Amino acid sequence: MTYEVSREVMNEVIKEFIKTAKKLKGDLVVFTSRLEDEYVIRDIKDFEKLKIKNGDMVEATVYVDDDDELFEEFRLGNGKDDQEVRDKVLDRKK
Repeated sequence: MTYEVSREVMNEVIKEFIKTAKKLKGDLVVFTSRLEDEYVIRDIKDFEKLKIKNGDMVEATVYVDDDDELFEEFRLGNGKDDQEVRDKVLDRKK
């Protein structure tokens, strides 16, 4: 399922995925639809350099030993799914 989220929630998710990747000794890899490429994200500054725009789709995957441990798909937009993401995605990390 692709969640439509605000920039604030997308940044929260990416920060949590970064923490999870570090905890599992893995890597966070982000694919963006606009740039059509994958990027390894080590901190939020790496993600901000991608300049995600409204309507862009972002796939975030945490890899550990080449296996995907965590995957979610988001579209930057009006935030209609913000609360659902906070409840289902962010709360499961705590």
